[in-house]
Amino acid sequence: MDGERTVVDVAIEDPRFATLVTAVVAVPEVLDTLETPGPWTVFAPSNEAIATFLAENGLTAEQLLASPGLGDVLKKHVVASKLLAADAVNAVSAGPITLTTLNGDVDARMVDGTLYVGGAAVVQVDIMADNGVVHVIDRVIQ
Repeated sequence: MDGERTVVDVAIEDPRFATLVTAVVAVPEVLDTLETPGPWTVFAPSNEAIATFLAENGLTAEQLLASPGLGDVLKKHVVASKLLAADAVNAVSAGPITLTTLNGDVDARMVDGTLYVGGAAVVQVDIMADNGVVHVIDRVIQ
């Protein structure tokens, strides 16, 4: 998307997503997808969230980047529509809902006033891009 700020650009500009950006660049299919008009919603795990995931799974960053399943993990964080936080909160107000990602379904629900998607807390919302929106999460969605 020439001249427009994509969800990938948002991630590149924010140092909290350095590890995520490295992972996305390692999977050209995901990178190319997220640079199209979309719209996309990206639930972006922070560097800390990815470090926790690596520690819990006994992996190094290098092992994760070399994993044939990396693309599937990344796709689990992307919804093929623009979902703003207010819309998500309204949608889950009556109970959990299912979001369809590029790699299957994840649940979204409110717990004690916090929106959770796929078990990850949404800790910052609505970082806007021309082709979608990015929300920061505290865990890797599995």
